[in-house]
Amino acid sequence: MDVDLLIKGAEILDGSGAPTTRGDVAIVGDRIAAVGRAEGARAKRVVNAMERAVAPGFVDIHSHSDYHYFLAPQVESQVMQGVTCEIIGNCGYAAAPIWGSWLEDRAREYKRIHGLDLDWTTVAGYQERLKNIGVSVNYAVLMGHGTLRGSAMGGANRPAKPEEISAMVEGARRGMREGAVGLSTGLVYAPGCFADRDEVAVIARGVREEGGVLTSHMRSEGDGLLEAIEEIIGIAEAAAIPLQISHLKTMHPRNWGKRDRMFELIEAAQRRGVEVTCDRYPYTAANTGLAQVMPRWALEGSKDEQAARLADPTTRSRIREEILKETPSADRWDTIMISEVTLEKNRRYEGLRVSQAARLARAEPRPSDTSALPCGRTAAARTQ
Repeated sequence: MDVDLLIKGAEILDGSGAPTTRGDVAIVGDRIAAVGRAEGARAKRVVNAMERAVAPGFVDIHSHSDYHYFLAPQVESQVMQGVTCEIIGNCGYAAAPIWGSWLEDRAREYKRIHGLDLDWTTVAGYQERLKNIGVSVNYAVLMGHGTLRGSAMGGANRPAKPEEISAMVEGARRGMREGAVGLSTGLVYAPGCFADRDEVAVIARGVREEGGVLTSHMRSEGDGLLEAIEEIIGIAEAAAIPLQISHLKTMHPRNWGKRDRMFELIEAAQRRGVEVTCDRYPYTAANTGLAQVMPRWALEGSKDEQAARLADPTTRSRIREEILKETPSADRWDTIMISEVTLEKNRRYEGLRVSQAARLARAEPRPSDTSALPCGRTAAARTQ
């Protein structure tokens, strides 16, 4: 047998859960031709893997590579870890479908920060762009509820009108027909946080009718955790759609005691016939935008409108007071690291805790003064 690559003597994990075996893996082109003993195989390249393990490529079911593919199409950060397939479009934030003012705002942002042109509106258009640049991994697209809501009604903090819900449902249905695999929610993020459960259920029902699934960053992963689980399970039950709860966690030590009840709610739903699963990561830290320390009402509208609230002394004072109410201890700012900024003038803050960044700016955040907090795009945080 002539093969292109022969991996010899590896400890083989075939992905089935079966015990490992020692053997060879023969590859022709981009296909596995044989697994076991490849005696007599003639290979263009041989890799001796006697003290190594060989496994199928890993699937990252929760990725945010949507726009990063255009910036690094070789996807080295994933491939070097053995990831060969990603599920993108998580947490309600997806690259497509997208239209209207939401597209215009993001097009300006990505052009300014990355020099990237957003010249698509549909899932089909987005995937065509990816095909043209040659992404090195396989991927499956989730549509973002937040992106659909923003496209249909901007960042409005109000119930959706019937015609706006229709636009979201039609956008989701079309996306499914063009190759998406389901819908994701980010009910802690604007504008998804402004939606009620009925709105999400109606869109999810349309996705289910097109054969899709629902994944969810829930409305709370901390103090309102149990209520959030009940809400998203209720949405999935009403829409009769399979549900995957994303990065299930019990945020803050005061909520760690909710773990058993959390799983009881999930298992009770499974016994009722709801197809619900979850994923969980073994960390005591998370990553999101620093804007998440802001009260939800302050995140309504476009980024220009959000910035205008911060620039207004009266509104800024109200925002500061509400942040302090939620975070009475200044020690909180020692736990939040600024992992990424987008403005060159703020590069000096990368890798610093918010408390350290505030001291560098000569404006220590204290219980009586958080005016120094960088606001923008937490615990690692992205900001401007």
